[in-house]
Amino acid sequence: MRSCIGLVHYHHRRDQQTTLYHLAVSKETRLVGVGRELVFALRDEARKHQKTLIRLKCPETLPANLFYAKIGFVKVSVEPGKSRPLWIWELAVN
Repeated sequence: MRSCIGLVHYHHRRDQQTTLYHLAVSKETRLVGVGRELVFALRDEARKHQKTLIRLKCPETLPANLFYAKIGFVKVSVEPGKSRPLWIWELAVN
């Protein structure tokens, strides 16, 4: 039997942007590159749809922010969230 080790929830907008809503990796397979490979697969998918960037929002207190910085996302701004500030990240799709 196979099990899911990760998933990406995203949307290709009508403009040049792909929005990343959720990225999840099972606890058993974290820290071995699964998340990075999922993001790079999304980058390839966005490129096929002629998008120029992937954008996401992440609460400032989550460790995921370190992951996004490590794989090449750039923090472009901060905006208020419902309960905590959100960091806005972008990754160029070149």
